[in-house]
Amino acid sequence: MKLIVDGGSTKTKWIFIKGDNSTKCFITKGINPYFQSTEQIVHLIKESGVFIESPAIEYIYYYGAGCANEEKSDQLKEIFISFAKNATVSIESDLLAAARSLFKDKDGVAAILGTGANSGYYDGKNIIDHTPALGYILGDEGSGASIGKRLATEVFKKQLSNEICEKFKKRFDLNESSLLENVYKKEFPNRFLASLSVFITENKNESSLTDLLRREFDLFFVRNILPYPKERRSKIGFIGSIAFYYQDILKESAKKFDIEIIDICREPSSGLIEFHKYPL
Repeated sequence: MKLIVDGGSTKTKWIFIKGDNSTKCFITKGINPYFQSTEQIVHLIKESGVFIESPAIEYIYYYGAGCANEEKSDQLKEIFISFAKNATVSIESDLLAAARSLFKDKDGVAAILGTGANSGYYDGKNIIDHTPALGYILGDEGSGASIGKRLATEVFKKQLSNEICEKFKKRFDLNESSLLENVYKKEFPNRFLASLSVFITENKNESSLTDLLRREFDLFFVRNILPYPKERRSKIGFIGSIAFYYQDILKESAKKFDIEIIDICREPSSGLIEFHKYPL
């Protein structure tokens, strides 16, 4: 039995591939070693009960945010070995998951626009060029967290109409004090900020909000895609809920920079199942 784990900051998807290639999926809370200790991750996994069939698991393929960092990768590997001692464990980045899902054994730029943002050039086997994402404070342009941060800033600094500002505060029951507490004191500030981005979906006829979204996507392309040589950025695929739900505006931004988007998927699961069911 194989286990594919798609670990995101907001949710984690566990996909079991049995010997007959049938699949079974579970959804749990998100895993991100940058925001959670070993003890917290172990507790989450134990609480979920996903390793009930652990003796039958031969391979574990974990893909997640923060896993390009060797220290975080080793941390997660030890955790999974503790649950499935006989399994061969592979820990890879969420960016490689996106690339394998989108391109299989072909080349292209894989991009993520979900809670966070990332991009990398994939040669059909590995990510060989990468523009650093730098996280929701220093980067992550175009991500849910960055959109939510920009939206909250515009509201509380009164850069949007009074009607929109009041509607936003009422929708999330926020004032300046509760906003700062969620961002600077509570766990997963990136997840909190990303949750605010749904306000744009709920108010998609507001041109000021659509303009905000366009600026974010333009910044994503300028800072994360244009640094690649022109021949490498000729085709790009996206994974993530932000890319999926706002794909019309995303495609408009791509067109400004003469970039072809070949595919947009909400999540990498189906592509990863195909990749690991039938190894290339």
